[in-house]
Amino acid sequence: GRRRDFIIQELKQKGVFHTKRRVIEIGAGTGMYLEKTIELAKPEQTEVYETALDWVNYLREIPPALANEIGIQ
Repeated sequence: GRRRDFIIQELKQKGVFHTKRRVIEIGAGTGMYLEKTIELAKPEQTEVYETALDWVNYLREIPPALANEIGIQ
């Protein structure tokens, strides 16, 4: 959505995505920020921690190729 795109653009302008080896997201929810972060930062490793059971179940439904890329097991 527009809000996500605005926030991502602000982070990009501040240099947040430059040469990051590892990305850790706590509370990934739908993964909408994580997806753009991976695209822009191209990290070597990504870790996702989610504590809300409903979001854990949602993240488990992510296609295996994407799950492997973002470190969901």
